[in-house]
Amino acid sequence: MDPKELVKRGYELFGKGDMQTFFTEVVHDDITWIFPGDKHPMSGTHKGKEAMMKTMSLVPQLWDCLLYTSPSPRDRTRSRMPSSA
Repeated sequence: MDPKELVKRGYELFGKGDMQTFFTEVVHDDITWIFPGDKHPMSGTHKGKEAMMKTMSLVPQLWDCLLYTSPSPRDRTRSRMPSSA
């Protein structure tokens, strides 16, 4: 599968919530996935498919936090956390 097809397949699987096939077909065993920052529970360098899967499993419980605190290319200097939080 060429890179463009692989990315399309990844988005398709992720969008359907088919994480098992996503990790089997799209994610390489030796992946290094970096979540920027040092304050977020998912921050850090995650090496290997198992480490990425473990970190991604946190998404459901952290969803609201991800929406407001993930680094944004538009604004890397301010938090997007609402003032009421």
